[in-house]
Amino acid sequence: RERLHLDRDALEELAAEAATDEARAAELEHAIGAALETPLDGLASGLSECLRYAATCGTGRAVERVLLTGGAADLPALAPLLAQRLPLPVELGDPCRACGAHPNLPAALRRGRGVYATALGLALRGLGA
Repeated sequence: RERLHLDRDALEELAAEAATDEARAAELEHAIGAALETPLDGLASGLSECLRYAATCGTGRAVERVLLTGGAADLPALAPLLAQRLPLPVELGDPCRACGAHPNLPAALRRGRGVYATALGLALRGLGA
């Protein structure tokens, strides 16, 4: 947000425009991608170290993909730019899909559904799932 020189309201307005205008979406994706270049290098480096560590733990299960959740996960260009820096696919996490709620969600909740990952996980843990 700071690198784009936008406040939260302006960024949300741009995101809403991008949801309905493909040209605007491409423009926003390019601007966000440029702003994310340096921070993504650091993030990818840290994730690569975590992946190397996980490979040496001997659990018998390999990491197959990276799931992005949280408020920033829906930033245009984040997943593809991060995927270019990692040896694994990078996807947007959808906690609602795991419990079968996704098709029933209103459109406003489907966009940004990754922010519910922690709350849904805690709720399921409380239910003994």
